[in-house]
Amino acid sequence: MSNNFGHVQRVTKEVGGKTCTFRSLLEFRWCVWLQLQKEQGLINDWFFEDPDTFLELTERSGNKRGYLPDFCVEVFKFHNRPPEGSARCPSCGYTYWDCVTQGDHRLCGKLDPPQPDDWYAYEYHETKGWFSQKDYTKIKLASQQYDNPITLIFANLNANSKNSKTRANRDRAERIEKLIKRVIYDAQKTIFKPIKHLFEF
Repeated sequence: MSNNFGHVQRVTKEVGGKTCTFRSLLEFRWCVWLQLQKEQGLINDWFFEDPDTFLELTERSGNKRGYLPDFCVEVFKFHNRPPEGSARCPSCGYTYWDCVTQGDHRLCGKLDPPQPDDWYAYEYHETKGWFSQKDYTKIKLASQQYDNPITLIFANLNANSKNSKTRANRDRAERIEKLIKRVIYDAQKTIFKPIKHLFEF
């Protein structure tokens, strides 16, 4: 793991007019990235550890466990929610529902501009410096029991690491990737590095 993300370093910062106390620099930097996307009109809004997004998960045994995602993101806009499987995007031909849950067609700007009565789809973003078996089980249950797409973010989870614990983390991430929207393994390089000037304290 990168030394910048492999340990807990709490930081309280204001991002987009919201003051948040982050448990790690990875959470803070992902929040800055979300705010940048919001300012570019690619998402509508983000919420950090919003109590309203607390999920109750049921294990096979019937036991309950809680899960509060790091971020809840309003990702898409409609003029009233279209029936699933009916309304289609005039540009790509997919149903609007497919565009929300599977594609990135929203980035091309072909959809109607937002209106005050828009309907929003929500997805969850989870940042991880360390991905334990407990975390794997929690996200697996959330993906099975809720419809909201999940994105899992690592700063740098190297597939070729000589560290056995890091390889175990990578293996769990690759297994969960089949069940969720996507896994970002190298956010430090592919996302944070080009905008590093935004993280200056």
